[in-house]
Amino acid sequence: MTFQELTSIEKLPVAKSLILHRLPEDNYEILHYLFEFLVKVVDRSDLNKMTASNLAIVFGPNLLWARNKQASLFSITKINHFTEFLLKYHDLIFAK
Repeated sequence: MTFQELTSIEKLPVAKSLILHRLPEDNYEILHYLFEFLVKVVDRSDLNKMTASNLAIVFGPNLLWARNKQASLFSITKINHFTEFLLKYHDLIFAK
């Protein structure tokens, strides 16, 4: 089963585990800070047109990538989906 096939409730522990247990602490803090800012941008999407989906398209490929550039191109939809999920559920994912 892939991340995209899981329900939102099933995705939360997976995403939290990936972020909390696989990232060095400094990287975690930077990612948390960045997502706090991006969520503020999403909150004003009525004015700036930057929805969670739009921000995921812009930031997803810059946050996650494969070592093989060709693989990254094939994974772009999954990367954007994961980034959008982090934006929508950041409060639950980054809660310690």
